[in-house]
Amino acid sequence: MNGTRWSIAAAVSALAITCAACDDSTKPQDTFNAQAAQADYDALAHIYASAGWQSFSVLAGGAVTTGPLPALVTGVQQTTGLAAGRSDLRAQAAAVDMARALWTAGGHPGATPNFAVIPSELLGKTLVYDAGSDVYVVDPERPGAPSNGVRYILYAINPVTHEVVVGEEIGYADLTDEGVEIPNGFKVRLVGVTGTLTFVDYTATVTGTLTSGTIVTNGFLSDGVNTLNYTVTAVGSVSSVQSSLDLTYALDIASVGFTASGAIHGSTTEGDSTLTYAQTVVAGGSSFQIDATVTTTTFDATVDLNGSLFAQATGTPQAIVLSDAEGHLLSAEEYKILGDILGVSGAVTLTTVALLAPVAYAIGGGQPPS
Repeated sequence: MNGTRWSIAAAVSALAITCAACDDSTKPQDTFNAQAAQADYDALAHIYASAGWQSFSVLAGGAVTTGPLPALVTGVQQTTGLAAGRSDLRAQAAAVDMARALWTAGGHPGATPNFAVIPSELLGKTLVYDAGSDVYVVDPERPGAPSNGVRYILYAINPVTHEVVVGEEIGYADLTDEGVEIPNGFKVRLVGVTGTLTFVDYTATVTGTLTSGTIVTNGFLSDGVNTLNYTVTAVGSVSSVQSSLDLTYALDIASVGFTASGAIHGSTTEGDSTLTYAQTVVAGGSSFQIDATVTTTTFDATVDLNGSLFAQATGTPQAIVLSDAEGHLLSAEEYKILGDILGVSGAVTLTTVALLAPVAYAIGGGQPPS
């Protein structure tokens, strides 16, 4: 699926110039409060804009420097919210690549339950960012790493250039082997801390073979004000003619009542790619149901609001027509929240890939997966 460039959120965002001519007099549905929905969504965006997550996204990019991941991570770190334009099969392709790297990393496909997930030469070691090579390297003089894992040092990010400020450390992320006996698999945990805040804490359970596998991530992200709880399951497979990824997820920010759940299926067969997904998002007391099918040449999506058709999008991935149920333009507020909600599924995939990058790097012996 590498090289496929569909973008549900980006395609919607590409209509921004059209939005300048939106009819602001268009009346929202009586049951829809766009401002309340936007406020709930902004709580999610603020978590992704936090210093901890911005630094962690650089960790992901510095740990894995090959394949599609770096550009995706750059897109995340260069936005103050969820990156519009990331809800596409580039993210699905990155997830498949990462899954393959994880269940084959270190030469352990089909490994026994007791194999060492993190190579012994990395246990108890601290990794620091090397600006010259743009990767993480071991600092043999640095103490503090867990004996059953590795520690990554996190750094401040320049808000203008989005580059690492190497001289300004803000925290660390500890990756540890959970020591759980799983046939043909393993379980690890990563905890990230900035100051006194644990901004990320999750486990990743990986099982599989050379051609298929399953990854389950479960945990939370926090900005110190709100906490995003999530569970994501990715099932991937590859063959000489096809690659596919099925991803299911459930998210919630209990403090504001935001929830999102969905299922994504992406596949490529001999160059022909298809993405389908169904997603339910509850924000501002309103429930959105999104169903979409995208191919190389077609785009078709519907959005139901509280059980009734709210908006529809048709066309091609490069030229989408977006309207309400009656074919009218949306209000500016409706247009904005719809674009944000359409981008949630891509953000989920990107988050999963970014969270797994340090795992793949460590279990690969400190080498980026190929």
